[in-house]
Amino acid sequence: MSSKAGLDVLLNGLYMENGPDTEDADLMFMSIPNAMLKRIHMDATVEIARRDKDLLSGLEKAASSLTMGPTTQVCTSFLYHNVPLRPQISAR
Repeated sequence: MSSKAGLDVLLNGLYMENGPDTEDADLMFMSIPNAMLKRIHMDATVEIARRDKDLLSGLEKAASSLTMGPTTQVCTSFLYHNVPLRPQISAR
């Protein structure tokens, strides 16, 4: 993912110049239950891929293997050890 798409989707309004204090933003982010965070990141992965479609298309043309599954999400799968995983979604 590109930094622009990732930050815009995942942290918009939270860690911004006009957002809450860092301590409050940390509290808000860390208070999200892991199961809910997993669902948020699944949806965010789809939105980030949509915004980065040209980048991902170029990588795919260059023979990169792309996946949008739980292990490539921003928060890695160690957070979700007690949450059933959704099947991998291949970009191909």
